[in-house]
Amino acid sequence: MKGTFSREGHEVQIERDATTGTVTYELWCKDGKLDRADGPAFIERAAATGIVTREEWWKDGDRIAPPITKPTQEEVKPIKKEQEHLEELNASCKKGPWHSFSFLAHFWLAMVSALFSEARDHDKKDDR
Repeated sequence: MKGTFSREGHEVQIERDATTGTVTYELWCKDGKLDRADGPAFIERAAATGIVTREEWWKDGDRIAPPITKPTQEEVKPIKKEQEHLEELNASCKKGPWHSFSFLAHFWLAMVSALFSEARDHDKKDDR
């Protein structure tokens, strides 16, 4: 199915796959020239998936390079477990090493071990 409509001062030609309903072809023109400032002026998509297979950016009839864009926060959002891990690390940094349970547990284990070792050595001297 082919069609033409106007949008934002442009004449847009489209082809839609009759089976899937996917727009498989878009051509954006203004004043008889390929032109689209906010997206590609020429787009082809696979009918079955809708995945873009080809796109070209045009302005006033001249082909241009697509703009370089940074991904949005939503696009780079870390997975939940990774986010929780990062929050834990940041919280540990804010508290400092003395507030870490793991550090304190190792510290006390080493201290108790040293005391038992010293007591055992002292008992051995008394047996002589």
